[in-house]
Amino acid sequence: MNSTRKKVAVVVQRCHESVVGGSETLAWQYANLLKNEYEVDVLSTTATDAAYWTNVLPEGLEVRDGINIRRFHVDVGYSPFRTELFTRMIEDFTRFEVSSYAPNCRRHIPWTIGLQNELVRRIGPWLPEHRTGRANLQAAFPDWPSTEIERVLDGVWDNLGRIGAEFVHLDRLWHVIDVTTGEMDQIEGPFVAEASDRVQGRGFDRTR
Repeated sequence: MNSTRKKVAVVVQRCHESVVGGSETLAWQYANLLKNEYEVDVLSTTATDAAYWTNVLPEGLEVRDGINIRRFHVDVGYSPFRTELFTRMIEDFTRFEVSSYAPNCRRHIPWTIGLQNELVRRIGPWLPEHRTGRANLQAAFPDWPSTEIERVLDGVWDNLGRIGAEFVHLDRLWHVIDVTTGEMDQIEGPFVAEASDRVQGRGFDRTR
């Protein structure tokens, strides 16, 4: 191989003959298109599945079709609990025919707030915003131990999950805002009346 050629790295989460996926296939096609003009390294992981990210392949260098594949160990994979929650969410979107566009379809899956909140808590730490939040907390509170920072971040995702789960039900709580007056129309729904009565210490008559 000509060492004077420029180097190009293609980064993809999985790279193996047994893996069938859109981004993985596209990454390998790009690597093959570039290999005649550049020294190509594909940077990937030792995982072959996208459910748990278990380390299956050996770590290190593999050369295939003139392309260097450099695989790195997955330090933190998905837990079975997180994977099961995420899988059920995807299945329920289909099962309950959830759609943001079709007029006669549901707008949300009928999950409890606690279940939706738990899903967000499991997904949140994998997002770039989690790293941003950690960096900001470390800068603001340099004396805090890492356990305290992660506890606060977990609380952030907990709160966001509950707000998001409640947000999809707003159309069941209120009518639209009157654009001429800026006032909210009357609250509706039996569960709203029930909550109001409980706060005031009264009983609840579902027939009124």
